[in-house]
Amino acid sequence: MESHRTLVLAEQKLEGDSLVALLKTANWMNISKEAICINKISEQIFHQRPDLIVINVNQGDANFIQQFSSVKGQFPHSKIFVIAMSNNVYMISQLLKLGASGYFLKTSSQEKLFDALTSVVNNEVYLPDDISKKLLKNFIDQNQHANVCQDGSCLTRREHDILKLLINAESSAQIADELFISELTVNTHRKHILKKMGFNSTASLIKYALENGIV
Repeated sequence: MESHRTLVLAEQKLEGDSLVALLKTANWMNISKEAICINKISEQIFHQRPDLIVINVNQGDANFIQQFSSVKGQFPHSKIFVIAMSNNVYMISQLLKLGASGYFLKTSSQEKLFDALTSVVNNEVYLPDDISKKLLKNFIDQNQHANVCQDGSCLTRREHDILKLLINAESSAQIADELFISELTVNTHRKHILKKMGFNSTASLIKYALENGIV
């Protein structure tokens, strides 16, 4: 396999340097000497032209998605492979939309890591099997509910507030007290939220919202 210029970015320097040491065991990777802190990307990688960028983070959040977007913006032709702890399907789908070539869970083995990286440099998109299944299920569900908005974008501000309180396991009575409205009004909003987002029960709605980072 031809050599690929590889750059490692990391949230924590120690983890990043350990990853660099591991990746250097693959003779097809031409890796920079040490990992670069992802918080310093604009200062240190502007002049580099990597074929592959490996990003090591922990949970990943909205700030990381912005950082990822910045890296992809600077290097639109580089393949970007993310290693993280989170199996949040919503976050992973956002990374894929931004151009991620692979997503790997830290709980997986080193052997799988090299298989995944090999897939990516061979112009394939790599995802763990369970993540692929969840994304496929979400895709099917979204097509089955073409007239609903499971991302919550169709909710009014009041409905959005109520959904957030429901996710925090508050009852209709507690929500009514907190928002200074009647319990009947809360229950009416709950029915509207379920209908708009395409769910038959509050439990399934809350489970979906938690798994996909809604609210």
